[in-house]
Amino acid sequence: MKTARILLLVFFLNIFAPILHADEIDDITRELQLKQSEYAQTQQKIDQLKKDQEKLNRDLADLGTKLSATQENINNLATQISSTQQKIKELEQILSDRQVKLDKQQQFRDTLIVDLYKKSQVSSFELLLADNKLTEAAQRIAFHSSSINEAKKVISDLNREITQFNDDKKTIEDSKKKLESNLAQIARIKNDLVKQEGTTKTKLAQAAKEKSAAESQIQSLESAIKGLTTKQRELIASKFAASTQNTSIGDSAPVSVALPASPFKPGYAFASYGYPHRVGMNQYGAYGRAKDGQNFRQILEVYYNLDGGALKLTEGYPTPDTISVEGYGNISLEDTYLKGIAEMPSSWPLEALKAQAVAARSYALAYVGSGGTICTDQRCQVYLGHNKGGAWEQAVNETKGMVLTYNSSPLTAWYASTAGGYTRTSDDVWSNGKPWTRRLKDFGANGAYDGPSYGNSPWYHKAWGDREGGKNCRSGGYNPWLSGEELEDIFNAFLLSQVDSGLNQFLSPPDGCNSSNKGWSKEQVRDELIKKGKKEIGKITDVFTTQDGTGYTDYIYVNSANYAQTRFDGYQFKSIFNLRSIGNLVIWTSYYDILVN
Repeated sequence: MKTARILLLVFFLNIFAPILHADEIDDITRELQLKQSEYAQTQQKIDQLKKDQEKLNRDLADLGTKLSATQENINNLATQISSTQQKIKELEQILSDRQVKLDKQQQFRDTLIVDLYKKSQVSSFELLLADNKLTEAAQRIAFHSSSINEAKKVISDLNREITQFNDDKKTIEDSKKKLESNLAQIARIKNDLVKQEGTTKTKLAQAAKEKSAAESQIQSLESAIKGLTTKQRELIASKFAASTQNTSIGDSAPVSVALPASPFKPGYAFASYGYPHRVGMNQYGAYGRAKDGQNFRQILEVYYNLDGGALKLTEGYPTPDTISVEGYGNISLEDTYLKGIAEMPSSWPLEALKAQAVAARSYALAYVGSGGTICTDQRCQVYLGHNKGGAWEQAVNETKGMVLTYNSSPLTAWYASTAGGYTRTSDDVWSNGKPWTRRLKDFGANGAYDGPSYGNSPWYHKAWGDREGGKNCRSGGYNPWLSGEELEDIFNAFLLSQVDSGLNQFLSPPDGCNSSNKGWSKEQVRDELIKKGKKEIGKITDVFTTQDGTGYTDYIYVNSANYAQTRFDGYQFKSIFNLRSIGNLVIWTSYYDILVN
């Protein structure tokens, strides 16, 4: 059956195919010979393409094993891909030209096969009988055999060329698919690099913020505690740095950490309201107000003390086209810088985001003034280096040109994550009074706007630090509880400091978790206190705090074996607590209370 189909095919080809002459075979043979060098060059290019692809794959694989990529790495790979793409385009053009010629050569081959079949049917005996002269017959037989061999060779060469063409075409198609995969891989690496940059900036911001927050606390302590030594300053800085969080919220909301059970009965933990400075807009309060139905204008008005006169929200303010940003040079204020600010989660209500966008724009313009450069971490405000998109970009667009002004100039629109229900003036915190900061009781009908019923900030009411934390202890956990004896020791240290401030140098923590320079032991403090003619605090039976109604803890009251319903200054106690407390336990704000288990 198969033989019959072949004979039928040959029959039709024999009928319809044109007759070939020897000069046509010679022409195609010469054409193939002339193309051999061209095809060899094409093959060299395809071989080089394979090598380029292999190198690109190795480089991408190598980059994937590294801990981090750099923009230079990505640029180099992108250049390789671009070069490979260009080579593929050139080869595709070459193959396109070859395709046209091959179509003609395939027709010639098919015709040649028919002609070869015809010739192969004529035997040497028939050729011998067809000629009267023996010499001419022999010549005819030799020519016949030669033409058959030549036809076979041409067919073989054409078949090889067609096969090579198909192989080359497949190689280029495979390379294109690999490049598509490479491009996707590059996109993933770029995305990872952006994340790495964001992580690095966050770490840098964290370091700057820790230093700033610790310095602020040291300054506060120095005003309350006389005679702090250099070692004590370092110790306090270490304690606050260990518990420092973002001063503002950042691009994602912080996770709430549950208060662990006390290992002591009774156990005592000091919990701060708000974090860290409570000046300007309370971000979690803005979140709570937006959830309660307030718009961004109402939010800004209450937090920045706007009166519609000297203090107001100015629309259509003539903002500059660009702003000088540290590490980025001059970039677009509206389309680049503001859209890359990471100070509030994009998932929050749009009205809160719009309030934040206006505050960020105002702060930036006030910071750079008439030619300054703004930093990109929390010393100023966090800039990611790329647009956030989404609802944040919408908030920036919808408030374009809106600036908080004081006497027609942009005001320094401070903001912090959590006020603990009460904001502070800049004079309260930095001794730098500004009329747009205020003492505000930030409450709605159901409590504080940053409290559990509204914004629910994890820092609204939090006990900070770990009793075993510190560079020389490093528990890595969270346990803010004190035993009764440890709390009594802090009160004794407070009493001794009141009697003789010259002894403050000995009142560092006795545990040595944050410094090799340990303070006096509990027994030494108690004995020195008695030596000075002052009673020790004795066993505590009750302790509680009071606040002044504006967000300050004014007193802490104690009932103990030796002191009945005795009150101590809340600010002074906070200062001694932050010096004497074990581990890295700290009271962050001037508004705090005590949890008793």
